[in-house]
Amino acid sequence: MKGILPIFIFIFLGKFASSQIDSAFEAKNHKWYKDHYVNLIQKPSMNDLHTFLGNLRWHASHSEIPLKDVKFYISKLDTYFDNHPEFLKEKYELNFIKAVVQMHTGHPERFHLIIKTAQEDLIKGRYYKELIHLNHEVCHFLLTVNHKKEAKLYLHQNEKVFADLKASGFKDFKGFETVQTANSLGFLYKSEEQLDSAERYYRIGLERAKENQDVTWIGLISGNLGDVLVRKGQYELAEDLFKTDKKESLKSGQVTSAVNAILAIVDIKVSQNKINEAESYIKEADSLIVGLNSTDNELIDHYFVQQTKRLGDLYLLKDEKAKAKENFEKAFLRLKNSNNNNLLLKNSLNNRRYLFEDNVHKIVELEEKSQRRQYIIWAIFIILFWLVLTVVNQKRFNKRLKIKNALIEEQAKGLEELNLQKTKLFSIVAHDMRNPFANLRNLIDLHSDKALSDEEFLMFSKDINKSIHGLSGTFENIMSWAQVGMEKGIRVNITSLNFASLVSEIILQTQPICEAKSISIQYIEDDSDAILVDKNLMLVVLRNLIQNAIKFSHIGSQIIVQYSINPENRKEASVQIIDKGVGMNEEQLNRLINSNSNHSHTGTQGEKGSGLGLMICKDFIVAMNGRLKIESKVGEGSVFKVFLPLSKQ
Repeated sequence: MKGILPIFIFIFLGKFASSQIDSAFEAKNHKWYKDHYVNLIQKPSMNDLHTFLGNLRWHASHSEIPLKDVKFYISKLDTYFDNHPEFLKEKYELNFIKAVVQMHTGHPERFHLIIKTAQEDLIKGRYYKELIHLNHEVCHFLLTVNHKKEAKLYLHQNEKVFADLKASGFKDFKGFETVQTANSLGFLYKSEEQLDSAERYYRIGLERAKENQDVTWIGLISGNLGDVLVRKGQYELAEDLFKTDKKESLKSGQVTSAVNAILAIVDIKVSQNKINEAESYIKEADSLIVGLNSTDNELIDHYFVQQTKRLGDLYLLKDEKAKAKENFEKAFLRLKNSNNNNLLLKNSLNNRRYLFEDNVHKIVELEEKSQRRQYIIWAIFIILFWLVLTVVNQKRFNKRLKIKNALIEEQAKGLEELNLQKTKLFSIVAHDMRNPFANLRNLIDLHSDKALSDEEFLMFSKDINKSIHGLSGTFENIMSWAQVGMEKGIRVNITSLNFASLVSEIILQTQPICEAKSISIQYIEDDSDAILVDKNLMLVVLRNLIQNAIKFSHIGSQIIVQYSINPENRKEASVQIIDKGVGMNEEQLNRLINSNSNHSHTGTQGEKGSGLGLMICKDFIVAMNGRLKIESKVGEGSVFKVFLPLSKQ
C-alpha cells in the first residue's frame, strides 16, 4: 500500500500540472480575442478584421480553443457584420468557421450546406476571388479531417469558375489562385496513384505559371510533374523537368527546392546505372547544401543525410564497399545526433551500415577457410556424386508419379462436373417435361375413346399447347448446354466482339413473341467499345435474359437493353436488361440468386418455363470471366445486369 500511494500522488500532480498548462494556454487565447475584439469594435478596420478571422479560423480548424468559445465569437461577429455592411464580402470567412464547428460536432452535412450557401452569396455578389479562396480553405480543412474525395470536388468547382469566367470574357483572373488550384488537384490525384489525371493538372498548372511568368511556381510544378513522370517510367522527360525546377528555383532563391530537384536527377541516373553523371550531380547538390544560409539545423541535417545516403548508394554500385559503408555511417551518425526523429530512416541506415560490417567479416572468414575447404570438398566428392545419382533417380520416379496422380485427379474432377451437369439435365427433364407430354397422351386417349367432345378436346388442347411451346425454349437451352459442356465442361472461345451486332440478332429472333404480347424492345448504347466474350455463349445468355423479360412483362410494355461502361470499374462493360413487369419479392430474389437449382414461375400470359435458362446464364457468364447481378421489386419490374471484360484494358 505504501508503494502504491506515491504513484497515485505522481499521477495526480501530473494531471494537475497538465490542466494548469491547458488553462494558461486558454487564458492567453481568451485575452488575445478579448483585446482584439474590443479594438475591432472601437476602430473598424479590414486588416484587423482579417487578422481576427484568420486567428479564429486557425484555432477552430485545429481545435485549439473550446468550441463554446468559438461559437461565442461567431455570434459576436454576426452582429459585427450586421453593423458594418461595408465588410459584407469578407463574411465568407465567418461562414467557413461556422461550417468547421459543424464538422467538429459531427454534422458533415451541415458543413457542406453552410459552405454551399456562402458560395451562392459570393456568386450573387460577383466576389469571385473570395469564392476561390473559400474553396481553397474548405479543401485544406477537409484534407486535415481525411475527407479527400470531398476536398477534390471543391477544387473542381474552382476549375469550373475559371472556365465560366474565361467564357464570359472576364480577364481579371490570372493570379496564383489558378496555378494553386491546378497544382493542388495534381497533388490529390498523385496521392491516389491516378497518375494520368495528376499529370494533366500539373501540366495545366505549369502552363498557367508560365503565362504569369511566376518562376517560383514554374520550378515547384516542374518538380511535381517530374515526380509523376518518374512513377510512370518516363525518365528522360522527368529529368528535363527536374532541370527546369533546379534552374527556376535558383532564380527565385528557393535553394532547397533546387537541391530536391538535383537529388531527384541523381535517383534517375542511379536507376539508369549512369554512375559518373550521378556523381557529378551529387557534387552539385553538396555545394548547394554547404552554401545553405539557414538557421534551421534540422533542414541542413536532412539534406546532408539525403546527399550522403545517395553517395553511399553510388559507391555500392561501383562495388567500393568500404566507401559505401563510410557514407552510410556518416548519414546514420548525422541523423542520430540531429533533432530529426525519423526512426524508419534511422533503422534503414543502421541496417545498411551493419550489413556491410557483417559482409566484410564473412568475406575475411571465408578466405581463411578456403584452403581447408578445398581438401574437404575433394574428400566428399565421390559420396556426393553417388547421392546425387540416387536423388535424381528418385526425383524422376516421384515426378512421373506426381504427373499420373494429377492426371487422375483432373479426370476425376472432370467426371464429377460432367455427372453433376447430367444430373441437372435429367432432373429437369423428369420434373418439367413429364407432365405436359403425359397430359397430351391422356387427352389423345380420352378423345380416341370418345370420352371428350370435340369442343372439350380443343379447350384442353390449348392449355397443353402452351405447355409444349414453353418446353421449346427448354429444349433449346439443353441443346446449347450439351453442345458446349457435356463432354469436357464448358469450353469458351473468347474474341473481341461488338455488342450491338449481338443484341440486334437476338431482338430479331424474339420479334414474334414480342408481337404476340405487343411488347417493344429498345436498345440504348452509351458506349461502343468491344467486349471479350464467346459469341455462341453470349447469344444464349442474351436470348434467355430477353425472353425472360418478355415472359414477365405486361402486354403493351417496353423492355430496355442498355450497353455502357461500368462507372465503378472502367475495365468492364455493363449490359442491363430492364423490364417493368411483375418483379420479385426479396425471398424470391434471394432464392433465384443463391440457388443452383431450377425454379420456374408462370409468365404474365401463363407462359411455362423450367428455370434452366438462368442456371445456364450463370454458368456461361462465369465462363466468360463475367458476373451477374439482379435487382427486382414486386410490381415495378426487374433489372438483370451482366458485367463483362472490355476489349480495351
